[in-house]
Amino acid sequence: MFQARRRCGTALGNARPVPVILITAGVALCLNLDRVHPYVLGYDLETIVNLLASHAVFAQVSDARDRNPGHVFSTPGEGEVDWPTYLKLLKQAGYEGYLMVHM
Repeated sequence: MFQARRRCGTALGNARPVPVILITAGVALCLNLDRVHPYVLGYDLETIVNLLASHAVFAQVSDARDRNPGHVFSTPGEGEVDWPTYLKLLKQAGYEGYLMVHM
């Protein structure tokens, strides 16, 4: 069972239930906006940022090549994630938090 609290914590590794959590948790949900895992699962960059940026405390910078299955995580800038678009979308969504590099 998910219980919303006014603190940050770990939520879920699968992006599919996120809309339900956002509805039930409201402003109490804080998260790390992990772009690369939704990418390898086939999620659209704009949808993920628009859905989650307002709840993000950190925006993770990591990269990958190929989609699931068979994806390979890589150093930021050496994969297929469109970084200029990602950063532009974060700015448009009003994100003013930290960028966290995951290597």
